[in-house]
Amino acid sequence: MAATDSRRLADLDDDELDRLLPLIKVTPFAAHRTSAPGGCGCPCAATRRMEEGQASSERTPNPPTVAQSSLDNSKKDSEKALRKRSIKMAMKIINYSEDCMRKIVELNATLPLDQHFFPACIWPRDLEDLRFSKIGFYVDYRLNDTSPTTWGCKRFAHEDKYVASTMLRINGLVFTGDFPHGRSMHVYGFVAVRDDKEPLRNYIFNVSREKACQLNLDSPSLEISPPMRGISVWDSALIEFHLKVKGSDSDSSSDDDILINACMEFDYETIERDKKLISRIDGLFGLLDMRYIFLKNGIEATINIDLGSTSEAYDILLVAFSGEDSMTLYKDRVGQHTKFTAVVIVPLDELLHIKAFGTYGSSHFDGNIAVPLAEKKSGHKNLPRACLEVTFSTMGYYNTGDVEQMTARTAILL
Repeated sequence: MAATDSRRLADLDDDELDRLLPLIKVTPFAAHRTSAPGGCGCPCAATRRMEEGQASSERTPNPPTVAQSSLDNSKKDSEKALRKRSIKMAMKIINYSEDCMRKIVELNATLPLDQHFFPACIWPRDLEDLRFSKIGFYVDYRLNDTSPTTWGCKRFAHEDKYVASTMLRINGLVFTGDFPHGRSMHVYGFVAVRDDKEPLRNYIFNVSREKACQLNLDSPSLEISPPMRGISVWDSALIEFHLKVKGSDSDSSSDDDILINACMEFDYETIERDKKLISRIDGLFGLLDMRYIFLKNGIEATINIDLGSTSEAYDILLVAFSGEDSMTLYKDRVGQHTKFTAVVIVPLDELLHIKAFGTYGSSHFDGNIAVPLAEKKSGHKNLPRACLEVTFSTMGYYNTGDVEQMTARTAILL
């Protein structure tokens, strides 16, 4: 594939195009997925798919047919032109990805080892080009489907036969480019993960134009929201970025500039577990750094919080901590009875800390609770009429005896 230059496509006949097209469409995701939902979970699945792909690329050309009419010839020429265009588009997409990788390798060569960026696979996200190219990751992750994930949280909360498995936790999205004229930017759009449980959008940032997030030199980070459920990365995942900058001179989103429009893909060969990573994406106005970790034995923690009504409204900030990482669960002014649910991802061998900060009347409150695995419900005495419930769940992979099961721990309250 790499040796095939677009300048040679005009010289290829129909049989050569048919042999080339499957090679263009193969991606690591399709070749190595062994236990994704809806497919075969047996160990031979990846090998079988690779053999099928190889057989497809080496199949015996169909015997040439004699054109029966000028209409047949015209149709044949049109199909050949479409195949050539599809291949050229796929090669353009692959070249984009290779260029992104080259830039990161060159940048890392100038940095100390502890400041290196992880060279994730970056793809362009022009959906029309991807649809026409039919390149593998577009098809495998169903990028044409914009639906949110249908899987809910707490799906495997009470099944002892399931085990902790690799999960993705995104800790930060930081803009590190230059702000135009030193001013702030108002960013909106979405960032969503399509994982190997269900390749539909699991949002971690989803903000409308009307509620665009303000970024500036003092506050360059996007406000990440908890995902709808845990993010499974047993062997693959794709993160979809579509971020725009709200223009000040127009009320139409069509006049807004695109900040980032790309995808970041991981497969089983590029998933480094239990190591804090940073990957970088180049955008129109500069760079976006994503800080994340693949937790080898990850657990989904679903936190239900019930805040009672009070005679006087109060400000509250609820934050979840696991190790050195934190996630904002809720930040608002509360007066009436309020219930909400947030999902965080924690390692099997660490406590989940939930901390509350706020102001009620003329007093301040600051409370902390440490929740071990299997702790189901705890009242929080420092919050006005607050009740906390935490439910832990795995992502549903079977216990084969090779990985540690989710087990109960002794409750500890701080």
